[in-house]
Amino acid sequence: TWGKLLHLIKLLMKLLAAFLFIVYILGSAICDVPNHCLKSQVLGKWKLFLSEPQLTENSNDKHKVNCGHEEPDNPERSWLSLRDSFEHIEEHEVILNEDYSLVLVNQKDVQGNWTLVYDTGFELILHSFMAAGYQAKLYTFFDYFPAQDIQDKWITNCSATVVGWSHFFIQGKEYMGCLLYTSPSPRDS
Repeated sequence: TWGKLLHLIKLLMKLLAAFLFIVYILGSAICDVPNHCLKSQVLGKWKLFLSEPQLTENSNDKHKVNCGHEEPDNPERSWLSLRDSFEHIEEHEVILNEDYSLVLVNQKDVQGNWTLVYDTGFELILHSFMAAGYQAKLYTFFDYFPAQDIQDKWITNCSATVVGWSHFFIQGKEYMGCLLYTSPSPRDS
């Protein structure tokens, strides 16, 4: 009887482990950002809006520049981050090319590249941005918002982004700010 009881306990432990694994996997899937854009929907011209960057002298300063996002960020509310109150101090036009290179219009000496981050956002890396020796990393998610008629359904707008983050590296110092992109032409979502 002790042998049967031990066998039953081992079986229950395996079932519990399998159950916890499934809960973990489903929980991870539910917490994903609910948007989806393809490379073909991202290529072309974008307007880039940048906020005033702030010097981040230590890791505590980086948390001050959250761009309206919660910490930790919540995908169900992230789309609201500074949605109606984002203020920018400068505007640029960026062209994202098929080969992942980019052109910063009116700043031909700026070189850089871009990449999709899964299908939820994109990152730009700019060299010699604003002056020689400056580097910028700009990251954001594609715009998304809840469907009005269907609960737990999200709409993706591949023609815009939610407010994202800018990191500038200037003469050994890091500055952080916020950014927003819009596309002058509608893209299929």
